[in-house]
Amino acid sequence: MKRIVSLALCCMICVASYGKITLKKQQKKYLRGYYDEGGFDPDRLILGGNLGMNFFEKGYSAYISPTIGYSFGRFQLGLSAGYFFSHQKIEYLNGINNLPEVLGYSSSDYNLSLFSRLALLGPLFLHAEPGYGFYKSLDSLTYETTTGKALEHSSRLNVPFVLVGGGFAFPIGERVSFVIYALYDVIQNDLSPYRGLPIIRGGFNVGSFGN
Repeated sequence: MKRIVSLALCCMICVASYGKITLKKQQKKYLRGYYDEGGFDPDRLILGGNLGMNFFEKGYSAYISPTIGYSFGRFQLGLSAGYFFSHQKIEYLNGINNLPEVLGYSSSDYNLSLFSRLALLGPLFLHAEPGYGFYKSLDSLTYETTTGKALEHSSRLNVPFVLVGGGFAFPIGERVSFVIYALYDVIQNDLSPYRGLPIIRGGFNVGSFGN
């Protein structure tokens, strides 16, 4: 009797396990069919960005630029935002005591852009990124009549840019890749920080691209 009960329980467990496996396969097949018909596939989301810090003779700058995108096979479309902070020391001569002094000047800059990438052969891809930058500009310095200390006068600028170029995506895991690329601003606005300079970027992407 015990053997019959044990055998029955084993059969029930096997049937239940098979039912769960079959259900999971059916769900996966249904979702895959939904994705293939144009539905949203979370596996195609791409997260990444850039993070860095630069030091120069009289100051430093730091930046963070997260990105989020969606892969349509070889084509990728996404959104990028950036925050840049810089601080530098501006030396001047005090007009009252004729002694050298230093003004600490800091700025917080932002940008927002759309980007698109097209995967070519192997790790090579093309990149295009139109957007706007919102920058702080130091217009002039004036000096207090009683102390001779410098006072800054600044304004905010809205500057358009269109960055184009290409780069390489090197896989370092199943869904992780290191991306490095070079860009150039084709608008060349006189107030743009990208004017006359190539832009080199590097960072990590999490997500599938080019498959």
